[in-house]
Amino acid sequence: MNKLHVIVVEDDWLVAESILSALTELGYRARFSAHSYTEAVELIQKEKADFAMIDIQLAGEKDGIDFAEYLNKHIHIPFIFLTGNTD
Repeated sequence: MNKLHVIVVEDDWLVAESILSALTELGYRARFSAHSYTEAVELIQKEKADFAMIDIQLAGEKDGIDFAEYLNKHIHIPFIFLTGNTD
């Protein structure tokens, strides 16, 4: 059985490492993709992914919502949003 390839788009290194570790332990192929929208777009163009986990707030001008719009328009894979916001 092929493992589901998950990319994690998260600008906080410690949070990203924690997510990657948990996904790997659960049997997924997980890769840390990027700290920013631009890095995430570059990675998704190079790497095949089955699913994305996206932090809403990313470093840079564009955020995770912008990246999700990019995925919907160009890549067509499912995703979920992550956030550390308490509001």
